[in-house]
Amino acid sequence: MPLLDMRDMLHHAYQNNYAIGGFGLANLDFLEAIIAAAELCRSPITLNLFRSASRPT
Repeated sequence: MPLLDMRDMLHHAYQNNYAIGGFGLANLDFLEAIIAAAELCRSPITLNLFRSASRPT
């Protein structure tokens, strides 16, 4: 799975009329499944990682 420049990826999606899935993850439990599904579908995705609201800083 290659990493791409987001601007190029979004431009290609816009020009070819398709969407790019965006997934917000508070933890890494589902990361493997999301990546496996994207690879199976040969679909680009964006991953947004953030700290859980319940975790102390």
